[in-house]
Amino acid sequence: MDVTYLATDGASGRCEIPGVGPIARSELERLGCDADMYGILFDQRGLPLYHGRKTRTVSPQQWRVLLARDKGCVLCGAHPNWCQAHHVKYWLLGGRTDIDNLVLLCHAHHRWVHDNRIILQQGANGWGAPTGLPPPTRPTRQEIRSPQPA
Repeated sequence: MDVTYLATDGASGRCEIPGVGPIARSELERLGCDADMYGILFDQRGLPLYHGRKTRTVSPQQWRVLLARDKGCVLCGAHPNWCQAHHVKYWLLGGRTDIDNLVLLCHAHHRWVHDNRIILQQGANGWGAPTGLPPPTRPTRQEIRSPQPA
C-alpha cells in the first residue's frame, strides 16, 4: 500500500498505531524507511480483511466477504458449500492473505489450478486461466466427491 495514500487527510485513509492513535504523515514516512508496514481494511464491525503474510488461512470475516462477493466458484459457479478459498498469487510464492488476493474455487477447480500451476487472471468476463490453456469445465458431483487417480 502506498504511504501517500495512507498519510493523506480525508476519506482516502489514515494511519494509526494500535493503542497509540493516529500518527502524522512525517512519522509514517520515517517509520516506513525501516519497518514492515501493513495496511488493514476493516469490515463494518471493525474486523480486518487484510492479513498479509501473518496467516495462510482465511478468517471467518474474509470467508463471509468471499461468499458475498464471489457467490461460489469463480470458474464454474459451483455452490459455496463446494468451495475453498484460493490465493490468486500462491501463498508459497509470497501471496498474501488479503481479500483482493483471494477467490472461491470449488474443490475440483482448486485442485486443477494447483496441479497445472495456473495463475488465475481476471478479465472482462470474470476469472479464468491464461490464454492457451484449455478452459475449465464445471465438474460433475462425482468428480467433486472422488479424487482423480494419480
